[in-house]
Amino acid sequence: MTEKELEILVNSSNKITEHWRKYEDDILELIDSSDIKQTAEACYILENNSESILHEILNSVINNNFYSASILYRSLTEYFLRLIYIYLRANNDKNDNVGYEYNVLLKENETRQFNNSISELNGYIKEYNISVNKKYLKPITTSMTLEQTKNAKINFSYRNIIKYIFQNYNQIKLFGPDDIFFFIVMQEYLELSSFVHGGPTSTEIFSLQSNKDESEEINGFYITRSLKICNLQKFYVINLFINHNLKFSVPNVQILLELMEQFNISL
Repeated sequence: MTEKELEILVNSSNKITEHWRKYEDDILELIDSSDIKQTAEACYILENNSESILHEILNSVINNNFYSASILYRSLTEYFLRLIYIYLRANNDKNDNVGYEYNVLLKENETRQFNNSISELNGYIKEYNISVNKKYLKPITTSMTLEQTKNAKINFSYRNIIKYIFQNYNQIKLFGPDDIFFFIVMQEYLELSSFVHGGPTSTEIFSLQSNKDESEEINGFYITRSLKICNLQKFYVINLFINHNLKFSVPNVQILLELMEQFNISL
């Protein structure tokens, strides 16, 4: 992809973001009044946080720091797949259960796991007459046990998310006649695990950075992929609201959806 093509792409994405901003106040009001409040909130937060990741990916690419871009992009793919899973579950279950699982049960599971890990750490280091201060322990907000929250952890595991997306793939809006974008993202998620966890294969990218052609290809890859993921997330947030009969007060939401479709078809 040439520099001019990238510029056109970024400008198109910025145009979508400008339209999206017009609906944000609407979205926040709809979340509060919705019967799928937990689910809508979870999707909106994932989308919003993904925008922050996107900006840092672009900064990393500008500075030719592809190692950091790889770590950030891997996180972005996970946010994306989680949002799609929540979107599909909400459409199939026709209730707010998946949002409750994510916002309450999964959070509770993470909190209890963290506290258990702190206790375990204290067990390892007590012989050195030091301990992790109890102020680092997170407050438990429910009477649930770790066991009771395990199902949420299982449901939001990568393995289960991928399985569920495959089982419901016909419900996903695709762009283009042979769009295999979701399958590519799943593969990239696995490939980039080494960057997040300090694996040895992650160092291969340094040899690519020294090659101008390879460097430009990586540059284009991270920009196009990241922009597409973030715009798809907006697309599914809007459609989640539409599917659950939540009405926007700002007119012409269809224009925003059409802009998103045109953008994604062009990639």
